[in-house]
Amino acid sequence: MDAQKPNNTAIKVSVVSIISNTVLTLFKLIAGIVSHSAAMTSDAIHSASDVFSTFIVIIGVRISQKESDKEHPYGHERMECVAALILAFILFAVGIITGYKGVIRIINKEYETLEIPGILALIAAVVSIIVKEAMYRYTISAAKRINS
Repeated sequence: MDAQKPNNTAIKVSVVSIISNTVLTLFKLIAGIVSHSAAMTSDAIHSASDVFSTFIVIIGVRISQKESDKEHPYGHERMECVAALILAFILFAVGIITGYKGVIRIINKEYETLEIPGILALIAAVVSIIVKEAMYRYTISAAKRINS
């Protein structure tokens, strides 16, 4: 297998992920605002964090491509793992922040500002599930091809 093929595949998957998540973020944000759905708006923020995280993956893949040097005699391949750890931390932080804000709203009994979400929020949720599942399967398939 060509040494560049795994990296090119990872970059291609990342670009598809960035485009998909950007479109999904915009759709969820509009759906959340129009439908008065705080959950959908929060999910839009989560999708935006996925876009940011994918840039970290791209950086990790680029660094892991570097040849061995004096400081890294066995190469830089482990940077892919470091990128995955950074990604996990970001997703954890976004989850904590979103959960914290929700709990604060409940504790402060901010119920009067809540509205029943519109049907657009439900449609956005279903579309999101379908798109995320397709992206997952695409990513897993590519990862198996390149042993990542």
